[in-house]
Order: sequence, then structure tokens, then C-alpha cells
Amino acid sequence: MILIISQYSDYATTQVINWLLYYKKKFVRINGDGCYHFLEISPENIIVEINNNHYNLLECNKYWYRRDGISSFQLSTNIEQISNRSDILQCIKYSIKNEIEIIKSHIYNKIENKIGFKNCIGNYTTRGVNKLDVLDKAKDCGLMTPRSVITTTKKKLEKILEEGKLVTKAASECIYDSDENNRYVSYTNEINTESLNLLPSTFMASLFQENIVKKYELRIFYLKGNFYPSVVFSQESKSGKIDCRRNSNCRYLPYKLPKEIMGKLNKLMKLLKLNTGSIDMIVDHNNNYIFLEVNPVGQFVAYGEFCNYYLDREMAKIL
Repeated sequence: MILIISQYSDYATTQVINWLLYYKKKFVRINGDGCYHFLEISPENIIVEINNNHYNLLECNKYWYRRDGISSFQLSTNIEQISNRSDILQCIKYSIKNEIEIIKSHIYNKIENKIGFKNCIGNYTTRGVNKLDVLDKAKDCGLMTPRSVITTTKKKLEKILEEGKLVTKAASECIYDSDENNRYVSYTNEINTESLNLLPSTFMASLFQENIVKKYELRIFYLKGNFYPSVVFSQESKSGKIDCRRNSNCRYLPYKLPKEIMGKLNKLMKLLKLNTGSIDMIVDHNNNYIFLEVNPVGQFVAYGEFCNYYLDREMAKIL
């Protein structure tokens, strides 16, 4: 049986499951926002109850970690009530939160160790990577990367800007959120004289990178040593020149990566202990391939549809 850990809202998970149903593969899906509960966690068993059915997760022989599917709700039915009670000391609330996190981490470790890396796609441990560390490792693997610097002062930024154009981006994950009336997304933005003048003399430590003039962008889905590259013609519109996500009408086509680049990327993914992920690269007007980042749980269904890769089907085949 296949174990899938995700969230109800994840479209990619649902698409892959449609193919699992087509191939008549047995699976159990647990979602962080789902109504299920852990009944037992022991050396032999991890028993969950879903819709009055009991499943031993350690009996699964394949595993796909897509999103965090374990929350405090599945481990404690009254955690929110405890958090809101004023008669409980803050240190006790903090201790309870730590208890939940330790148990949660233990569950993931037991599942992933039992099933084994060869039979897993993604895992909890490598669900997120430090972008700054990855840039260093990419260099070690022979990949070109943008010149990057972190600073906290306007004076230093002005000096860096004299050396060439800059962009700023999140060093952590970008913001993707919404409420009833608005959608919130953080983008890569250009630093120019106008934006520089708006900055105070000192500010929070922020990441700045050289603004490389792109010939085009690459979105590369990596799965168990296989590459599925898409070229993104983001430079055809002004809105997509800095960040292609600002232009929803970019053209996507299948792309053939040079063997040398695939070799370096494969080396990097092994170094990061990732067997899946969405890789972002750009190609400049001198045909240099420049690595930007990798997202271990990045989107892949849309790019697969644009380029007829059918990545949801490929994922289901491997599972």
C-alpha cells in the first residue's frame, strides 16, 4: 500500500491520486487539515483512524511526502482549548507544544526509516532547504549562481548597486496566502533609485542578488534522477522580466538540458539528499546556465501539462 501525506488543498496530490485509481493501486492519504486521529504509536505500529477505518502506516511499502499532513489536532483533540486557557502557565503551554513536535517528528522518522529512501518520494526531513546554503553547494557542484549578498544598511546597498543592477528576494520561502478579499504573494523585485530612496538607513537583514538579463527561464522538475525541463519565455512581457509569476501568459515549451548541466544538477540533488524537487534556472544572453534555487515540494502539475510531460502520471507510475 502507498502512504501519501499531504493536505486537502493540494491540487497536485489529487491529480496523482486520480492516476493511482486508474492504475488500481491501493493507497491511504492523510491530510494535515483532515479529520483523522492517531490511536497508537509503538515500535511495531502507527495506527490511525480515518472514517472509522484503522490503518497501520508501518505496513505501507511506498511513501510520498507532499505536504505536512500531521498537525496537533490529530495528536490532541483539545490542544486549542489548552492554548486559550489563561489559567495554564505559558511555560506549560510551550512544553505541550514541544511534546507534540517531538512525537510528530518521531512518527515521520519511523515511517521514512521503515519504508526506506528508495521507496520514498520526498521526505519530512528535507521538505525545506536553506536557499543560501544551497547556493553555496551549487557552486561546489560546478554550477554558476548569481552574485549574492546580505546587508542591513542603505549605505552598503548603495555601494553594491554601483557595481551593477540588483534584485531582492526572500531568503526563506515566498509568501503565498489569501483571505476572503485578498491574495498575498511576494515576488522577486528590482532595486532601483526609486526603491532605494524609500529605504531607511538601516533595515532587516535582506538578500540581494545581481540582476542578470535573462534570455529565458527554466523550470525543471526532478524525479528519481530524471529531468523534465520547461523553458519559460518570460522576457516577452515587461511584467515577467524580473519574476515570470507576474505574467500568467508566459509561453512554456519542452526543453533539452545539456548533459553537463544535468550531471551537475544530479550531483547537487544527491548532495542535498533530494530525490524530487522543482529547480529554477535562467539562461543569459551568453548561453550561461545559472542556478537560482530548488524547492523540494514545488509545483509540477501545471508545467507537466504545458509540456505534455504528464508528471502526475509519472509520479503515480513510480509509486
